Amino acid sequence: ARASTAVTALHIGKNPGFSLQAARALGRLLAANNNIKELFLMNGAFGDEAGAELFEALAVCSEASALRKLDLKGNALGTKAAGALLAVLRAGKLPALAELWLTENDLSESDKASIKAGWKSAGLPDGDYDMGLLL
Repeated sequence: ARASTAVTALHIGKNPGFSLQAARALGRLLAANNNIKELFLMNGAFGDEAGAELFEALAVCSEASALRKLDLKGNALGTKAAGALLAVLRAGKLPALAELWLTENDLSESDKASIKAGWKSAGLPDGDYDMGLLL
């Protein structure tokens, strides 16, 4: 499949119908399109399982991924999604990522510490309230 260069941002926030199937489809889209720079999926409450599916799909993306902003706040993400995200960070699949919002989720303190460590080991920018990792 030929990668699209037209789509650079997806704003799918406040979508309570986001399901496992939607996460898989979105993952396939992201794997086929390395030009998406912004993905906003906030306040969908899609849950830990769909979050893990999305991150597992990102794991097959090229290291050339252009994704810079990923907003997943308010989606009931938990330990399973955190583990899948950590694998993506450790594999270096999101080298351009500069902003990641994970507030208002069901992440434990241990999940947050693991994600912070993965973020740092991937050489991504330090987090604060304006940029970077927001837990």
